[in-house]
Formats: sequence, structure tokens, C-alpha cells
Amino acid sequence: MWHSDCFVCAACGKPIDGDFAMLHGKPLHTACHLKDYGVLCAGCGRLIDGRADPGFVVAGDKSYHSACFKCAECGVSLAAGAPYHLVAGAAYCKLHDRRRKITRDKLKVNSTTGEEFYVEAGTGRKYRHAPTADGRGGKEYFEDAAPPALGGASTWRQDAP
Repeated sequence: MWHSDCFVCAACGKPIDGDFAMLHGKPLHTACHLKDYGVLCAGCGRLIDGRADPGFVVAGDKSYHSACFKCAECGVSLAAGAPYHLVAGAAYCKLHDRRRKITRDKLKVNSTTGEEFYVEAGTGRKYRHAPTADGRGGKEYFEDAAPPALGGASTWRQDAP
């Protein structure tokens, strides 16, 4: 309990007449507490007030206002539980994470047929781009055909001079 004249903010020294927070047994204006100890949004750089934005998002080691948590590629909101993937601190929606992964895959050309294909990063599996029912496309995995066996003595003409 405090005298009304003694109930002042430990940060700014002004009287507290509304909401406050306690830190180490000392009262602080909510605004002073946020300013000195609050978390900055990695999207916009402003303070996150959990009371004003109870749905704020923590992704990796960064915090965001729910409105600021967006795909780094297309800007679609990821706050409503949309699937996302963090890459080097940036969030990507499912579609753009898939496209980003494809660009990491190595493009190869079959020297015999001239056909282009990709080698998936991490797995080494080979695939071609193939249309899907939704029109977005996908991966069609394939294996190399066994190399033709080189002929042995049994494949040579026996009647040759």
C-alpha cells in the first residue's frame, strides 16, 4: 500500500492514476514499462502491447504484431494459423517456401536426350515439373533407367570370319 502522493512511476517519477505494472516491487506506468522493457515488433519496429494485440506472434527468436506477421515474398498474413516456414529469420507461406526450395534445387540436363530435370537439395532425388489438377504444378519424381548393358562375347556374331 502507498500514500496517494507516494504512488509514482519508478521510471518517470510521475503519479500513477491508471493502469500500472509492477517490476521488482516497484510500480511503473504501463507505457513506461513497455518503453523500457517491452518487445519490439520485428515487422514494423513498434512496441508490442499484449493487451492491445493479444494474438501477437512469436516466430523463432522474433516477435510480431499479428498484422505484421506476413510472408516475406507475397505479404499474405500468416498470423491466423497459416502454415509457414522460417528461413534465415524470414517467414514464407507454404507456396513461396515451396518455390524457394525449388530454386535451391539444381537444374540438370540429360546429355543424351536434352531433357531438363531438377535434383532436389538435401535428398538428391530427381524430378520434373508436372501439372497438377489445381494448375499450380508439382514434382514428378523419376529414377534413371538402368544403363544399357555393354555387349559381351555372347552378343557378338558367332558366324563372323
